[in-house]
Amino acid sequence: MYFSDNFNKQLALQHYGVDNEIDLRKKIYGTRSACSEEEIGFLKSYISDLDSVVYGEIGVYFGGTFRQMIDHISSTTNQYMCYGFDLFEDLRIETFGEHQTHDIKNKWNILNVAYCDDLHKSLIEFGCKNFSLVKGSSDETIMTVDDQFDLFFIDGNHTYEQCKKDFEAAYAKSKNGAVIVFDNSSNDIEPDPRYVALDGGPWKVCQGLMSDDRVIFLEKVKRFTSFRVKK
Repeated sequence: MYFSDNFNKQLALQHYGVDNEIDLRKKIYGTRSACSEEEIGFLKSYISDLDSVVYGEIGVYFGGTFRQMIDHISSTTNQYMCYGFDLFEDLRIETFGEHQTHDIKNKWNILNVAYCDDLHKSLIEFGCKNFSLVKGSSDETIMTVDDQFDLFFIDGNHTYEQCKKDFEAAYAKSKNGAVIVFDNSSNDIEPDPRYVALDGGPWKVCQGLMSDDRVIFLEKVKRFTSFRVKK
């Protein structure tokens, strides 16, 4: 399961104090997030006044954002459920390049994805409850969940086609008044311009939704763009 042949021990020691992939994964599961504190704060604000919450995150990465949302939601309501949708280790067999915007390796020279079972175990160890990690293509797996959602955070494959599919699935499973938030939806903050250059990416999806009667534009904050669902 692990891919340590090209592991960059120097970087891992410098930044995390470990010299092997297994220990590095333990360090970053539930802590590593691609979002800033300010961005996560906006996510939290959309559901802070609700008595019960169903939260969906598309593109869980190493679970840092997902864990912070679970911690916040569990501290504000006793009735909640959080779902994380991701290809997880199945990303290894996806087609990279034209149809996949995630690099197979990151700066650590390990797979740039989490292993579903390992992340689940780590989140449990952090004390997280009432959550489910759902492995598979997000636009398909979302439709298998019985719950209706109050908040969706879309941060998966950043091609226009997949992002649009994720929106359509999220919209179908959202409550009236729910909020759908897109990450990497700017056209001027790295790495977003590369997605715009590829095929428009999340930015193009959001531009189209500005005139879509099914949603109301809420705000644009750095790389985030948010919409309220109308049904």
